Amino acid sequence: MAETWAFAGDDTAVTPLEAVAGLRCGIAAGCLGAWFTGSAGRLLTDTERAVVMLLDADGGPGGHAVTPGPGV
Repeated sequence: MAETWAFAGDDTAVTPLEAVAGLRCGIAAGCLGAWFTGSAGRLLTDTERAVVMLLDADGGPGGHAVTPGPGV
């Protein structure tokens, strides 16, 4: 079964389009970062620097969720 994601603090899984819409609403309100929780217990965050990190646990070392391709 594929991992699902929800905005932190909400147990309702969101689709990719719902996630983008939620991020846009947050940005419009001046919130430039968001946290998502995964059904496997992992955390996903983005920040005002547009870095996306995937964490296995809160405070964990994490890793890049997206690795830029050549020339980026």
